[in-house]
Amino acid sequence: MLVNKMFLMLTTLLMFFSISGCGKSDVKEETEGTAPLSKEEGKAPQKKDNETPASPKDELAESAIPPIATRMTHYMEVKQKAYEMLDPMLETVSKENPMASISLMGLFSTDIPLMPLAMLSGVPKTGQNVWEGPVMNQDSKGHVELKGDICMFDLEMKSEDETIQSMNISGEYDTKTESLKASFSVNGKETKVFEFVPSGDGYVSQLFTMENGETTLIKQVFNENTLYMGVFKDSSKQESIYKQNVEFSENFVKNNFMMIVIENGKGYTIIENKKYEY
Repeated sequence: MLVNKMFLMLTTLLMFFSISGCGKSDVKEETEGTAPLSKEEGKAPQKKDNETPASPKDELAESAIPPIATRMTHYMEVKQKAYEMLDPMLETVSKENPMASISLMGLFSTDIPLMPLAMLSGVPKTGQNVWEGPVMNQDSKGHVELKGDICMFDLEMKSEDETIQSMNISGEYDTKTESLKASFSVNGKETKVFEFVPSGDGYVSQLFTMENGETTLIKQVFNENTLYMGVFKDSSKQESIYKQNVEFSENFVKNNFMMIVIENGKGYTIIENKKYEY
């Protein structure tokens, strides 16, 4: 139950700042759009011969919510469903190796730094293609700009830690392939690189971290019924998956250090070459 409670708190915070009901179908509705019903007839009005229908790009530009925020919210919602399958796995592992289960719990907290990307939904719209202003609180500022298919974003955050002068998240979201890449930096030094692409009815993602002289790569493939996760220690920076067509497969995460495979509630975990089945 611990994983569910943790993710519930994160999702509650996420939804407070973001929008509700942002499923994948909702995102498509933003890009495709439907004609509004007329009040008099209760049906779509006829298009005039000289009237040009709005293009998907125009509708994205007119949206009150930046496309990056809508997609990131959906990403987190699908991941929450996948994480709901983790409790039986943690119970099994903790019985055999309590320290290993603690390591796994720390792994799931890596999603916390990603949440500000969904909270960009709170950035005020200041133009047809621009969203800019405070986000989360008055000390943080976001800038999002849509240029063609690319949604560029930059988020500046303040910290109460006096050793941290600046924290930034910047990158781009491609509305055509619905994929994202983001760079996290502290005091001007890059600390994380995060990417995801849709695959099947879920997502493929990778998070590369560089902290305290150590590097870690976390790869995930998931949908509401499947979760594949792999952790690679002392890893080199991986080839980008941004805008790429990545197969929905456990092969993407395979390694012997740490790996989780869950399909419809059943699976196994590998921790430092030891396998735990459940």
